[in-house]
This record gives sequence, structure tokens and C-alpha cells, in this order.
Amino acid sequence: MIWYAMLDQAAARRSREEAHNRKLAAERKRDLEWSKEFPDHPQKRQRGWAQPATIEEGHQVNERGYEQACVWAICNATGDASESSYGTGPRSINRCLLLLSKTCSCGARWHEEVEG
Repeated sequence: MIWYAMLDQAAARRSREEAHNRKLAAERKRDLEWSKEFPDHPQKRQRGWAQPATIEEGHQVNERGYEQACVWAICNATGDASESSYGTGPRSINRCLLLLSKTCSCGARWHEEVEG
């Protein structure tokens, strides 16, 4: 007798979970259809808003008096430039883009390198 009650409880729990999962799937489908209808929704625009920036390479004298390769980023919208970073690798480029995003007057959340 106890086993039958336990099986009934497990079946009821499974059916509740399945109903809940169906409800979530329907909500996801409705949200997806809604986002296709309204592609210019403000939340979607703000989430990934980035400004293109040009990376320039050059040479600069470091604190020890040696000439060393460096990079800096320039915002394509305003022309603001970041501080230079020694080196020409991806870490130096990412540092320049971060510094530019902190100081630029264009209002972008971050800047992305433009292939050029």
C-alpha cells in the first residue's frame, strides 16, 4: 500500500515538473518571437553597444631612456586618444582599448579594434 502512494506522489511530481518545463518553453518561444518583431528594442541596443577605435603603432622612449615599440588607441567618433602601452601584442592593445573606454567623451561602454 505504501509503494502505491509513493508511486502516485512521484508521478504527480513528474507531471508538475513537466507542466512547468512546458510553460517555460512557451515563454521562451514567445520572447523569441517578440524580439524578432521588435529588433530595435532599447535593452538589446544598450547591451552590446561599442564604438570602433583605430590602433596605431609607434616608438616611444621609456623611463630607462631606451626606444621601445608601443601602441595607442584612437576613437573613430571623437578622435580622443588613449595613453600609450609598451609592446604591440594583444594584451597591450586590450589595455589601450580599456584606457580609451575610461577616458573617451563619446559615451560608449567600450571600444573595439577596427581592422584596417
